[in-house]
Amino acid sequence: MKQQKSAHPSRRDAIKGLFLATGGAASLPLMSALSACTPEIKQELSPYMELVSHVSEMILPQTDTPGALAAGVPAYIEALVGTHYTQDEREAFKTGLSVFDEMAHAKSAKSFLAAPHEVQTTILTALDQSGVAIWQQLKQAVVFGYYTSEAATEELRYDPIPGGYDGDADLSDIGRAWLTTGI
Repeated sequence: MKQQKSAHPSRRDAIKGLFLATGGAASLPLMSALSACTPEIKQELSPYMELVSHVSEMILPQTDTPGALAAGVPAYIEALVGTHYTQDEREAFKTGLSVFDEMAHAKSAKSFLAAPHEVQTTILTALDQSGVAIWQQLKQAVVFGYYTSEAATEELRYDPIPGGYDGDADLSDIGRAWLTTGI
């Protein structure tokens, strides 16, 4: 007998819809306030996290600003996959990650992680040019996780009032005032 679907969305569907509708930014605190990965799911994802961490740092390496590792991007991806993906989506994610090792084997390397840095860079470039789904998904998660982290504030160097504010400026020194928006 076919099970009827409820007219009301499940909590998972509602949260996923909220996340997609807001672009994720408004719901990040909500994501962390929900449940973290269960120990079983953490253990399930554990064999893949070294690869995710390494690729994350290759996408956004540490320079004079923090990289993906310092920003906690791998933990964000683990939480995202562990708490918001269905079991089928998690399986597809894990299976998709095998493309990194498959491409490394084609270049005579034991695995992606064991391959020389130049080979790893070649593989990531090829994945980027081919638009492989797992690469796009991982790259998007890394970039989103990084630029919504506290570490990104060092890179972005946001200045809410560029040029400073002087409330007691002598108008004779400035000259005519300019209107930046219409009346």
